[in-house]
Amino acid sequence: MYLNGAGRLLGVSCVSRSGMNSTVVDIRIVLQTALVSHASGIILSHNHPSGSTVASTPDNNLTSQLKKGCEAIGIQLLDHIILTEDTYLSYMDEGML
Repeated sequence: MYLNGAGRLLGVSCVSRSGMNSTVVDIRIVLQTALVSHASGIILSHNHPSGSTVASTPDNNLTSQLKKGCEAIGIQLLDHIILTEDTYLSYMDEGML
């Protein structure tokens, strides 16, 4: 999700589709879309079909890489949310950003 400085939603973009166990996200596409939409902030979200909200090493690596990319171009990574059928994990709420 791409947001402006007032927190208004500018747009939503699906940056990856995947199988049951993994996905690949091109950080450049996420950042390019943010720049084109004139976003001030990004909220990344994805699901865990397994039902577990435990962040995996690839989840943490993606978050770290995206945060560094955002910082380099002056856009804030506001949150990374992992969704399951019943619950979610917010990196921001858990102090993981």
